[in-house]
Amino acid sequence: MKLRLCLALLVLLLPAALLAADSPYQALSIEKIVQSIIDLPGLQPYLHPEVPGRVPLILMQGLVASETKLTKFDQPVLILPKSEIGDRPCLELTRFEFKGESILIDFQYAVEGVVGNLVFVYKDKVWQLDSCKMAEQKK
Repeated sequence: MKLRLCLALLVLLLPAALLAADSPYQALSIEKIVQSIIDLPGLQPYLHPEVPGRVPLILMQGLVASETKLTKFDQPVLILPKSEIGDRPCLELTRFEFKGESILIDFQYAVEGVVGNLVFVYKDKVWQLDSCKMAEQKK
């Protein structure tokens, strides 16, 4: 009986705890995190806005909802499903994983052979980029 009561309380209180004012999940803003990925200084040399077909930037839909509002090169980022992208260059988030007060994100920009691994941590009540590793893959 006590175990059932404890489990019932846990089920009722856990969502409230996750959404508490100081919870990292309350402060989570997918738009801000993804915008910071798009604006990574190390990614900029690979985006080549001067090349035809690179503006507007396309982000593959999947781990990011199409309603997410992002901008790059003073234009809205297009968030499209793979079926609509075809062979156009696109940025793809391949992993978006929550681990306690960390978020692990992997991405690729295949047209340039670039992959990245990012870790965001929850510090001072905001999500901050903690580490960024990028590499060029051989084509």
